[in-house]
Amino acid sequence: DVLIRDHPKDDKYTAAHLEKATTLYNQLQRYEEGAQTLLNFVALIPDSPNSPDYLYRAARIYELGGYLTKAAETWERIINEYPNSDQAYQGLFQAGVVYYRQALYVKAQVTFQRLSLLALTSEEKAAASMWIGKCLDKQGNTADARDYYSQASAADPTGYYGIRGSQLVNDQLPFPQVNSIDLSVDLSADKRIADQWMITNFKLDSAVDLTSLDALTAYPKFLCGQEYTKLGLRDSARTEFDALREELISDPLNTYRLLGYLVDHKYYQTAIFTSRQVLDQAGLSQDQTLTNAPKYFNHIRFGVFFREIVVSAANENSFDPLLIFSIIRQESLFEPKISSSADARGLMQILPIVGQEIANNFGWPPDFKSSDLNRPLINVRLGANYLKKWSNYFNGNIPAALSSYNAGIGATIPWEELSAGDVDLFVEMIRYEQTREYIRAIAENYEIYKSIYTHP
Repeated sequence: DVLIRDHPKDDKYTAAHLEKATTLYNQLQRYEEGAQTLLNFVALIPDSPNSPDYLYRAARIYELGGYLTKAAETWERIINEYPNSDQAYQGLFQAGVVYYRQALYVKAQVTFQRLSLLALTSEEKAAASMWIGKCLDKQGNTADARDYYSQASAADPTGYYGIRGSQLVNDQLPFPQVNSIDLSVDLSADKRIADQWMITNFKLDSAVDLTSLDALTAYPKFLCGQEYTKLGLRDSARTEFDALREELISDPLNTYRLLGYLVDHKYYQTAIFTSRQVLDQAGLSQDQTLTNAPKYFNHIRFGVFFREIVVSAANENSFDPLLIFSIIRQESLFEPKISSSADARGLMQILPIVGQEIANNFGWPPDFKSSDLNRPLINVRLGANYLKKWSNYFNGNIPAALSSYNAGIGATIPWEELSAGDVDLFVEMIRYEQTREYIRAIAENYEIYKSIYTHP
C-alpha cells in the first residue's frame, strides 16, 4: 500500500498491485478487494502492457470468489478494450464458460458464436463450435446442437475439441473404449514398405542402402552415442542422438538411417521425434502423417512398446490398453528411466513418495524402493493401479481420474464439484493449465492409437 500510494514511479509499482491482489484473495479471501486492486491499476494506466493480463487475473479472482457475473463482465472487457492482446480470445472464452455455468445458455451461446467469428485457428473454431452445441443442447435444440458438434469435428478432427464434437454427436462420454484392437506389429515388414516410400518420396537412387550406418559414423555425435550405449550410459547416449537428430534436420536419408538404429536399440523417445522429423521433411501435415505415411512411422510415433507389461496392467485394472499406452506416451515417450525436474520417474512418471503409497496400498512389490520405479513392470503396474483408484473414486470419470493422477485429488475435487457432473465443463474448470493440456493431449493420443490399432 505504501509503495502504491507514495512511489508511483518506482520500478516495482506495477508488481506491487499484483502482490497486493494476490495477498488479498489468496491469503485473506477478500476476493472483491483483490480484483479491484488490479482494476484500479488498469484504470490508472490503461496503456500499460500489463493491463490486459491484470484484467484477466481480476476476472479469475472474481470467479474464484464466486462472483461470476463480475468475472464474466471483466473477461469480456479484454476483447473490447484490448482486442489485439494475447488474453483477448481466452478471456471471451472464459466469459462464455461462466455464462454456461450460470445456466445463461442463450448468453453463453451468443458469446461462443462471437468467438467462432473471431477464431484464427482450427482449434479455436472447434472449441467455439463444440460449446455452441453444448448451449443448444441445454436449450433442447438437439438437431442444431449436433450440427455444431459435427462442425467442431470437421474443423479440427485430431484435436481435443474436434474429438469431443465427434463423440457428442454420438452421445459418448470422453475416452470411449473400443473392443476390437489389434496390437500385432511387424516393424520389419513395415520398414520394407517404408524403404520404398523413402526412395520414391525423396527421389533417392533405388540402389541406396537405407540401413547402412557407415554414413552416420562420419558424425562424432553418433560415434559418441554408440560408445555411451556400449557403456550402458543411456542418458548420455540419448543426449548425443538428440543433438544428431537436430543436426540432420535437412537430411532425410540419414535421419531415416538414424531412426532404424534408435528403434533397434530401444531409444524410443528419440525415435518418436526422429520418426516425425522424417514426415516433416516430407512436408506432411499432422493429418497427413496419419493417413499418407507408411505404417512404420506411426507404429513408432504411437508405439505399443512394453506391450506385454502394458496389456497385463490394463487388463488387471479393466482399462483399455490403448489408454495406458496413450498415458505413457504423454508422460515419458516410453523412456523407462527418465526423471522429471520434480523427480517423477519411469514410464508413467511416478513420484517416489507416491510410489511408496501405491505399493503400501497395493501390497506389491515387497520391499519397494524408489529405484523400482525405473523398472517398467513395476512402474506400469503401480501407475495403472493408481489410476484405477481415482477412476473408482469418480465413478469411472476418466478426465477426473487423469486430473487426480496429474494434479492430485485435493485439487481435483473442487473442480469436479464446480462442474456439477458435466465432463466438458470439468475440463474447463481445471485451474492448472498443465493439467488441462495433459488431459487434452491424452485424449488426442487415445484417438490416434484407436485409429492405428482398431480394426472394423
